[in-house]
Formats: sequence, structure tokens, C-alpha cells
Amino acid sequence: MVDSVNNVTWPSTKANCSEVATCGRGYYGNIVRYCSMSGEWYDPDTTYCVKGTYQDIADQVRGINTSKEAEKIVDEIEKVISLDKRTINGGDLLKVIEILDMILQKEPFMLEGDVGSKMNFSFVFVKIVSNMLDKRNEQRWQDIHRNKGVDKGTAAVFEDLEKFDLAVSYFIQKYNLSINLAHENIEYQAYWLSRGKKDMETLRVEHEQQSQE
Repeated sequence: MVDSVNNVTWPSTKANCSEVATCGRGYYGNIVRYCSMSGEWYDPDTTYCVKGTYQDIADQVRGINTSKEAEKIVDEIEKVISLDKRTINGGDLLKVIEILDMILQKEPFMLEGDVGSKMNFSFVFVKIVSNMLDKRNEQRWQDIHRNKGVDKGTAAVFEDLEKFDLAVSYFIQKYNLSINLAHENIEYQAYWLSRGKKDMETLRVEHEQQSQE
């Protein structure tokens, strides 16, 4: 049965067989779709399909030298993911994991930059992870786990979150802060037990005001 989905036209295919096609315009890689014994198409497997925008962002990470640049990168990722809420591919999820890991290797909280940009980086980083773990991506994660294993899928997301947590520990201790982030799929809290803390929302507002001046 001929069918069109994900900007790909799928030709008639033998039952109990998979068809491979090039990803749609603006993407890299291949997309796979299985035709069942009864001749019905399954949803496409997009584990090996990556949007060109994510690859472009990944190329920018190598040039990060300040916390402001790290903040800009996560802002770009969050905007793209928000736009892709219904169409994000498995390959996109894997690429975002790779990008977040690359950023964390740059030790963003130790880079030159103001506290506000580092706080905003924290806010957006956790929001990205929350979006990745959203219910709408469940089938994509199942495909990734089947093709590459859990350690390359959701387990890798939580590994990046653990790395982020270690980096935050240094940050909140140095600046005597507390962080409390609540997104749809994640609630993140980090406290340094000392007096005189500024909460994250206060610092984020201050940062936005300074950026507008």
C-alpha cells in the first residue's frame, strides 16, 4: 500500500518487510518503516534521521568560550525543540544528547561570564531535558532503545542530568545560591546550606533586565 508520512512517499512493499528511504528535505540520514504481515504500515522509525539545524548547532559548540555563548546554544536548542513538538525525530533526540554532553564537557559553570547567564543556562538546560522526556516522544525512545540500547537513549539523558548536577554543585557553592526549577516533566532543586542566598528566579529576572538595558 502506498502511503505518505514524514514528507516521504512510501511505495508498495511486501508484507513483513521494512522499507528504507532518505529522510525528508532539511534532514540527514535514512528513515525506516515496517510493513506488517497484514499489509499495514507501522509508524516510521526516525532513529537515524537528524534535522540539519541540530547539526549546525552541534558545530557551534566547539567554539564556546564563555557562559554567555553556552547560554545562547541551549536557547537555540530549546527554540528548535519547541517548534518540533510534533515532529521531533529519534535522531534529533540523539543529537541533542550529544550536544548537551559536549556543552557539559566545556564546564559551562566555570567559563568566564556573569552569574545571570549561568542561571539562565541552568533554567533552559533542564527545560530541554524535560521536553526530551515528554510523553509525545515515547515511540521515538522505544525505537532508539530497540536500535541502540537504553544506555544510548533515556539512560544517556539522565547521565547528562547527573553531570549537570555535579557542575551545579560547584556553582551554587561558589555563589551561595539555591536553584529550584519546575518544568512539565522534571522538578530540579539544588541548595547550598548557607545564609543570604538569592533564589534563581530573582537572578534570572535581574539577568533579563540587564540584557534589555
